[in-house]
Amino acid sequence: SGVPELKAELVKYCRDRLDIKASEDEIIVVTGSQQALDISARILINQRDYIITELPTYIAAIQAFNLMRPNYLGIPMDDDGMKLECLEKSLKELRERGLKPKFLYTIPTCQNPAGLSMSMERRRHLLEIASKYDFIIIEDDPYSRLIFKQSELKRLKSLDEEGRVIYVSTFSKIYAPGVRIGWIVADKSIVNFYELAKQFIDLCSSSINQYIVLHALQSNLIDKRIPLIVQKYKRKCELLNGVIRLAACSFLDG
Repeated sequence: SGVPELKAELVKYCRDRLDIKASEDEIIVVTGSQQALDISARILINQRDYIITELPTYIAAIQAFNLMRPNYLGIPMDDDGMKLECLEKSLKELRERGLKPKFLYTIPTCQNPAGLSMSMERRRHLLEIASKYDFIIIEDDPYSRLIFKQSELKRLKSLDEEGRVIYVSTFSKIYAPGVRIGWIVADKSIVNFYELAKQFIDLCSSSINQYIVLHALQSNLIDKRIPLIVQKYKRKCELLNGVIRLAACSFLDG
């Protein structure tokens, strides 16, 4: 489930950088967040289960979930993220048929591919809806530390009081893509299933890569690197915006 020293450091990282409280027993280290999505499909989805995603959503998540051949419900978005009135309509229709979704998959911050971020009001409301209709939320959060402007948006996991949110993140975007180290934060009972599934997939994530990430965290290398990455992305974004501004397009703040 991860090198003990790295898991201990991830507890501090989640607390101090992400406002997420977790114990070592609630964390599992994975080989990039893509493996987290793959394992989620294996342990949570049965064939023809319904899962909910934003529309559009991250194509590689769909590829991972397709392993178990689920049914999809895509919920449209506006500038504040997933349109929750559409979500509730779909949930009511499922309930009338005696069904409920196995989980809802969301990238609430800097959504891929739309680039939108869900408002705080909707984040809280989404958790209320999850409680009302009794389903799990998978929060995929690779980009939240790369926002160009200072943001007060809280992660769904930090607002979660019922253990409904499975939080997935990675160091691929904020440190080094080739290191392939990500992690999951979830209720201990759920983490146990992830651990069992991971054992027969790859036994464990690379110990060398885990120690590389551990050193980067302990030396504050990641915190020092993030502003440089953000500045580089921002310059690229401004250049692209300048090139296509003549097309009268509107641009997002993220």
